[in-house]
Amino acid sequence: MVRIGFRLNANFKTGSGHLQRCLALASGLKETNSDCEIFFLTSSSSDYKDKIIDPGFVFVDLGPVSTTHENLEATKDAIKHHELKILVVDSYEIDENFMKTLKKEILLVVFDDFIHLKSYHSHILVNPTAYAHTLPYQCDEDTKLFLGTEFVQIRKEFDQYEDFERQNPEQAKHVLVSFGGSDPKGATLLTVKALKSLPNPFSVSVVVGKTFKNSEALAKEIGLDSRFIVLQDISDISKKMAMCDLAIVSPSTTFYELAFFRIPTILIVQADNQEMVADYAGKNELAISLGDIRHINYDLLANTISALIQNRAERDRMSARLDDMVDGLGRFRLAEEILKLYKEKTETI
Repeated sequence: MVRIGFRLNANFKTGSGHLQRCLALASGLKETNSDCEIFFLTSSSSDYKDKIIDPGFVFVDLGPVSTTHENLEATKDAIKHHELKILVVDSYEIDENFMKTLKKEILLVVFDDFIHLKSYHSHILVNPTAYAHTLPYQCDEDTKLFLGTEFVQIRKEFDQYEDFERQNPEQAKHVLVSFGGSDPKGATLLTVKALKSLPNPFSVSVVVGKTFKNSEALAKEIGLDSRFIVLQDISDISKKMAMCDLAIVSPSTTFYELAFFRIPTILIVQADNQEMVADYAGKNELAISLGDIRHINYDLLANTISALIQNRAERDRMSARLDDMVDGLGRFRLAEEILKLYKEKTETI
């Protein structure tokens, strides 16, 4: 039995991007080696407890931690109590000392998206973003780096679309809007206003989280316009993605899931850790990036959406650029690398 822990925080307010990534890898580990036992260590609320328990993983509440030292001590205690052999960390709430200390005790895997620390100390460092190869990571000599979209963690529910083929219609007919979490910057409402102003005969699926704050304003804006449907905290978003011709989202985990389907996408940045994704995607024509929501006006958004809806050639070019960028096998690639390194280390002891 190989006991593996995942250290992360996720809640309804901040969204579930890190959790979805870890759930995908956890399933990849379990599918690769059925003897793996998976523990999720969290010090945030139990908002997503069911998503962890339903697949058969163990939910471990570390209790509240307010400092990196408390985080380290709580994590060390959990490692000892549950006899963990591998720890996967997907959190910005760590520092160099956290990694140095735990690397001495356990096989340590760390996810990163944009170099938020000066140096990294782990056995494996994973950055699954499209721009990962451009980042000057400072790591230990024995650190194995796995960089790029071949290590994007796509959930098992997407496996049914392994042979999916993208066919862009003359005009985009089905639009997906999704900004995750509570959407505190109001991107959903702004996007719906822009879409509503357009005369096109499309349908729009508006996906919002459980703590979405602008439900009343959104309902008022949509009014009797039957082109719109609001979906809250849906469990099978892959089906909606497969059906859509165009998406308007934040450059988060959702963007890479859309890339799996080669869906033409407009990106709106809502957080600092999304800027590099949006900038790289825009410059490399993987998506249209409008930048920070604070600098986006209604007319710009409406005109951009309208133009992309009507321009099949541009959507075809975007889909072609996304071809093979995300193949859905990242969870198996990474799981195999982790378990291979674990086997190597245990054999040398």
